[in-house]
Amino acid sequence: MKVRTRLFLLSAIFVILIAALGYVMFQGTELVNNEVRDSKAAAQIFKDIFELNIVTYEYLTFHEERMHQQWLIKYESLGNLLEEMISEEIHAEHLLIMKSITSDYESLGDFFSLLQANFTERERLIEENKPQAEINLSLASEKRLSSQILISSQRMASEIFKFSTLMDQRIGQVQQRTNLIALFSIIGFIVVSFSISVFTTKAITNPLNELVQSAETIGKGNLNHRVDIETRNEIGELAFAFNQMTEKRQQVEERIIHLNRVLRAIRNVNQLITQERDLDRLLESACEQLTETANYSAAWILINDDDGTPTKFVRRESSGHTMSIADLREHGEFMACTHAILAQAGVQIIKDRADVCQECFLFARRDDHYDVMAIRLEYDGKIYGVMNVCVSSEFAIDSEERSLFAELAGDISF
Repeated sequence: MKVRTRLFLLSAIFVILIAALGYVMFQGTELVNNEVRDSKAAAQIFKDIFELNIVTYEYLTFHEERMHQQWLIKYESLGNLLEEMISEEIHAEHLLIMKSITSDYESLGDFFSLLQANFTERERLIEENKPQAEINLSLASEKRLSSQILISSQRMASEIFKFSTLMDQRIGQVQQRTNLIALFSIIGFIVVSFSISVFTTKAITNPLNELVQSAETIGKGNLNHRVDIETRNEIGELAFAFNQMTEKRQQVEERIIHLNRVLRAIRNVNQLITQERDLDRLLESACEQLTETANYSAAWILINDDDGTPTKFVRRESSGHTMSIADLREHGEFMACTHAILAQAGVQIIKDRADVCQECFLFARRDDHYDVMAIRLEYDGKIYGVMNVCVSSEFAIDSEERSLFAELAGDISF
């Protein structure tokens, strides 16, 4: 099994475990929140019952119309709360208590309505000067209804207090159970995670250790070292990529070394420009610096006069071969590539000599892995000739390489 597939499966297991743990925690939290919400609702009901009892006592004592209106408002508010509580999903025992409170609530309303009717009837008896016996009977009925109202109010208060106590106990139980479930879930998650980690570590530790050792070897400067891991999984692909990276680093360091040699050649040529007054020796020394210091396989400079006739030609190869203007005339005063270079500013790259100079003697000894960088020598609007170097193909495409070559051409032109 590939490491990626194995890690994918292990990750899926982790995700499932985390999701399961999250679900358990969420359900526990939701259960506690529901209980807390019911407890808050019960507390509000308890508050409304307490306030309704106070208004009931005051009304039974003073029989004022203002208190009657307040009682109706409190009664209606309490009814809405009881209706909302019963409509929610609550524990069966709690639901039974709420139904008992609702029954007392309805009885309280009936008794209060009867009490109001009794008040009205007694006032009528008094106004009509009815016998005292009838009035006393009405008073006795009022006392009985008042007692029943007080009993219903006290029973509701007692029931809601019992309900609140049960809610607090249930919240504690739910919280304790939720904590235990969360604790065992976390412990199980840790155990499973540790087992998976150990299993995964054993599966990939050895190859990774080899990669680490290889990295240390390469870090000490041995860029020829390669990782010897040929597994068919991602670690093998990583080893292959690591080898490619090492090879790329080797190429980059070779590029840096080469560019440093080019820079050193440029400095040497600039010193020649300030010291050498003889043009022939200057051109020969410049080509020598390009082949020996900059490590170009060949370098040549063609200087022409104002009418375009070549007057000086210097060629130098890494083997030390040098050509003169006389040698150039034996092969023809101008090559096709020279015309192309003179016609266009900037560095030009000649990759295929067959497209530019067929059977060109200057390319006769050039390796196929080398290209030619060419540029015309010009300063202050005047063209003096061309300069060419034979350079490795991997360096010819380097913009920094071409920039340094153009800088050197500008110095020589000056």
